Amino acid sequence: MKVLKRITAGLLIAASALVMVGCDSGKEPDAVQVIIDSTKVESKDLDALVSVIQNRAWVYDYRADVNLIYDGKQIEVVFSDLTIGEEVAEKLIKKPNLEFRMESDQSLILTDKNVVSVQSIMYNNGVYNDYAVSLAFDEEGTKKFAESTAKAVESREAIEIYFDGELISAPRVADTVTNGTTVINGLASMEDADSLAAKIKSCNLFDNLKVVDCSKIRTNPFREMVERR
Repeated sequence: MKVLKRITAGLLIAASALVMVGCDSGKEPDAVQVIIDSTKVESKDLDALVSVIQNRAWVYDYRADVNLIYDGKQIEVVFSDLTIGEEVAEKLIKKPNLEFRMESDQSLILTDKNVVSVQSIMYNNGVYNDYAVSLAFDEEGTKKFAESTAKAVESREAIEIYFDGELISAPRVADTVTNGTTVINGLASMEDADSLAAKIKSCNLFDNLKVVDCSKIRTNPFREMVERR
């Protein structure tokens, strides 16, 4: 019985030593960790958010890594740039501006408030597979889009879509759209369609995010193992 106690004690000491080495608390921090609360976002929408946040993070640090943790209840962003602080963390969750504008005079047509659904799709047009994004608008958006597409057909111009001030799509208008639904087709791949849909879809999700931590950490090989326990 005494032998058993000694072996158990030895195992406990060894485990404690492993955790201490893994934490390596004596070393200087080498990363900035931002934790974003995403508990109010449905799981089906998390990928869209992560995609946008990852692109935003790369603007500040091309080595930034974004992950879902704790079963999607939080989004973790790890920057290797130690100068990054709370100001950048808040910019990661700032609600994006989505605007539909006329190509010729840049007059505003619609915003994200008028978009009620968005989905990336693939279909066969009879010759080859086409990748696209389908959109549906609310009552106000339906009316405005009908007026704008009628004008665009007449002037042979595009309707430009801006996300965070960046032009992300400029589809040419083939016909007047009066039923409140449209398709942006001719995208190069399903990945491009997914990316465009994710940006448009994410706009109304950012109101549900909150930064809960922004601190310097020491990354180590045991960190992931400890988090999983």
